[in-house]
Amino acid sequence: MVSSDSESSRQKNKHKELHREVLGGIVTANGFFTGAVFLSITGTITPRSGIPSNCTAGDDITLKLFLFQICSLGFYLLSSLIATATKLVIVYLEKDSVAGENITYMPNSSSGMPLTTEGPWSQEHHQWWSSSRPLMVSSVGFSAVGSFFMLLSMVNMVQIKLGLLSCGSTLVVITVLVLAVLILAGLVVYLVISWFFLKHVK
Repeated sequence: MVSSDSESSRQKNKHKELHREVLGGIVTANGFFTGAVFLSITGTITPRSGIPSNCTAGDDITLKLFLFQICSLGFYLLSSLIATATKLVIVYLEKDSVAGENITYMPNSSSGMPLTTEGPWSQEHHQWWSSSRPLMVSSVGFSAVGSFFMLLSMVNMVQIKLGLLSCGSTLVVITVLVLAVLILAGLVVYLVISWFFLKHVK
């Protein structure tokens, strides 16, 4: 029984290490995208020559671009902050004891949570562990929302540079379609794999 408990505890620690690595990857990716969005906010987009006057993007498109960039930046930062906080929680949970008292894990626990604990801080430890997974889900979700707003801002950047999408220019339509397909496909893969990871690695 002691051997089984020890093996289960080692497995939980390994899973927590995987969670930390994934969260670190989210923070790194969010940092890259945040930098890209920030540079695009501070940059200037010059429309190409030859765009018909009725297809030139107006102030409304420029305003939407700015708002979408700000939203994207905000969601990426929020996701990174939550991921960083969750990493701190997991580091705390990786300890084999809390306030000098051991935590005993039941083997084959479907939830991955400590079912029996000892010591005055065991309930607190249980609450921290329960909160770590919703935090990780939130971090993944906010990162995906930030990517969606980045897609919208890129569509508006294309319209400012190449002309309005409503004018039906082949170049504009193809560019927007390629952007939408690539980014949305990436988001689907990201969310599906994240869901699979969170479901099976506990």
